[in-house]
Amino acid sequence: MGCCNPLLREKAKEQEEQVNRNGKEKLPVAAKIGAVGITIIFVTIMGIILLN
Repeated sequence: MGCCNPLLREKAKEQEEQVNRNGKEKLPVAAKIGAVGITIIFVTIMGIILLN
């Protein structure tokens, strides 16, 4: 069973697809939370600077 074995390639492809499916569900939520957090911090800092 070498690296070019069709069964090994099929199994690797299935595992890659599963990782991609799992990763797509979690990443956007984390990205949205991060973007909202950065935006709130930026707006707060800009408000403090403009009020002084």
